[in-house]
Amino acid sequence: MSTILTINAVDKTNLIMWESIQREQVLTKEPDKFRFSLKKHAGQTYKPQSGDEVIFTIDGEKQFGGYVTEIRESAMGLGESIQILCKDYTHGLDRNLVSKTYIGETVNDIIADLVDTFAVGFTVTNVDCEEVIDRVAFNYLPISRCLEKITELLGGYEWYVDYEKDIHFYLQTAQTPSHHFTDTSGNYFYPTLEIREDTHQMRNEIIVRGGLLTSETPRTDYLTGDGTIDTFPLATKFASLPTVLIGAVAQTVGVENIDGVGFDCYWNYNEKSLTFVTPPVVGTSNISVTQVYEYPLILQKRNESSVATYGIFQFVIIDKTIRDLETAGLRADSELLKYSLPINSADFETDSIDFRAGQTINIQSDIRGVNKDFKVQVIRSRMKDGVNGEFRHSVEALTADDIGINDILARLLIKNPSDQIQIAEDEVISRIRAFSESIGFNMTETISVNSIFSLVYNWGVDDDELVWNFGTWGFVYRYDDEGTSLWNFSVYGN
Repeated sequence: MSTILTINAVDKTNLIMWESIQREQVLTKEPDKFRFSLKKHAGQTYKPQSGDEVIFTIDGEKQFGGYVTEIRESAMGLGESIQILCKDYTHGLDRNLVSKTYIGETVNDIIADLVDTFAVGFTVTNVDCEEVIDRVAFNYLPISRCLEKITELLGGYEWYVDYEKDIHFYLQTAQTPSHHFTDTSGNYFYPTLEIREDTHQMRNEIIVRGGLLTSETPRTDYLTGDGTIDTFPLATKFASLPTVLIGAVAQTVGVENIDGVGFDCYWNYNEKSLTFVTPPVVGTSNISVTQVYEYPLILQKRNESSVATYGIFQFVIIDKTIRDLETAGLRADSELLKYSLPINSADFETDSIDFRAGQTINIQSDIRGVNKDFKVQVIRSRMKDGVNGEFRHSVEALTADDIGINDILARLLIKNPSDQIQIAEDEVISRIRAFSESIGFNMTETISVNSIFSLVYNWGVDDDELVWNFGTWGFVYRYDDEGTSLWNFSVYGN
């Protein structure tokens, strides 16, 4: 086999310590990672730079493509060992943040627009989804999180970026396993196979708390005047300017802190309050406030079969960008599809080069009492033979998606805070660009200091002449600007 590693399209294979090559392939959630080392000494001074493009091939087939993201240097004899960490092209996909809302568009059109606007250089040849999304808002999210959010809304879809910078977005289907493992198949190292089952991520009843919906019919709040109270709290969050009556008399209504004088009362949307210029007259429920109102979207779904077998495991999803029941239902279905059954995991090691993240494999073991299909989630590979391009692979496979620490951090640091804001169609961004500039010049400054020193006596006819018995013994001090004595005379003249 022929292994070639290029950096910025220049072949650097001969500089690489082949035993240091490691690759980690991950299913969609994170970029693939690639590590290698090279030596730096008197005869070899080359060192990659952050952002350099790295491509690794075996027999002409790309095994990795991405960018240098981290460089570490350590002592090695009389030289240095330089460790290089790379991430695949997903790293370049996330350079820009998306602040945009799409209404009533297909997934194909949404992703095409995201790439055209925020990810120049990437393609969407393998994006295949004609599903229409009623509304989705991306509030300053990287594109990878936008794609993840779409898969969460639809359920059953996957995505990834290949080593040609093309985005794949596709429906998961029941795939025929690409590999079969048995107790005697011999295509893996038998002692390394480990099977686990756990319920720590079970979710068989999902509560979706979305944004605010607007009622189709109006509602009326009744208030009681007493002749002195002018401000009333409202029980209902009305969607727009309400109609107000005192008895049967209609009142003119303005928006508090926006409309000027001339109204009978002022409505405050955020505070849910109504303030009258003149306190309403005494009466029981004599004030009516009517309008369509807003209420929170709350939807609950469960997998009855899972609940009957394992008991109830509730989970809440809070996403204010969900504003219709259909989207909320899709989001709940997606969660139930993944987590309403216990998760089985399988770990093993193999020398086979045919594994790819996302493949479906079947494991049938009489000894372990298992016969299930698993999806390959992570493949960690270490090169054991640089000449022949041979790897030892450590494979992790699951029956359902696992939620790891990176998912938790992504949702804490990215998703949840941004989903609390709404992006208006006419928002204006003040863009400030910072740049550094150097100006080369020499500057010379001359300062003239006048030292005034005046005596009350003269020495004599000449400046350096002292007439005997014509002077008076004493001391004269001269000081610098900070008050320090510089020198003194022991006599002065008359």
